Amino acid sequence: MISTAFHKNWGIELKFYDMVSCDGNVFIRYFEVINHSQHVKRLQLLFHQAPYGPAAFDGVTYYSSSKKALIHSQNEHYTLVSANLHEPNPKDLLMFGTGEKEEIWKGKEGKLLFSPFHTFGQESMLSCSITLDSQGKKGGKLWSIFNEDYTSLEKDHRLLQSLSSNATSFITYKEY
Repeated sequence: MISTAFHKNWGIELKFYDMVSCDGNVFIRYFEVINHSQHVKRLQLLFHQAPYGPAAFDGVTYYSSSKKALIHSQNEHYTLVSANLHEPNPKDLLMFGTGEKEEIWKGKEGKLLFSPFHTFGQESMLSCSITLDSQGKKGGKLWSIFNEDYTSLEKDHRLLQSLSSNATSFITYKEY
């Protein structure tokens, strides 16, 4: 699925390309941000993860620095959420936070508070701060993997970390 949004006053275009693996356990969102203006732009994209229903308040969410990922765990069911930028520059930044959005996102200041561990639910946020030159563009990918087997979850995560902007090899891999 492809989604596009354009902010006329800012001159910013967002494109999202969403894919789901054949087994339904992996969601990949490729994103591209295009600056159509004549000015350098500093933007922050937010991705919020929150399960719904009565189970939303069960489980634990934590940030794994070795995996550079958020991991949601509930009764031997795991969801891993991560992202990366294509060709990042030193000013670009990915930040991860666990907990309720109202507690960790400070919208007026544009800051995501680093909270590495949350024991009262499976809510988390990922913030992607990027700088775009005039007429520049930048992209990346966000992924979410669900699995009852933690080893398989880690294997899929390592594969997704290694992929470039072309996800064909992952989709083929998941068809075995």
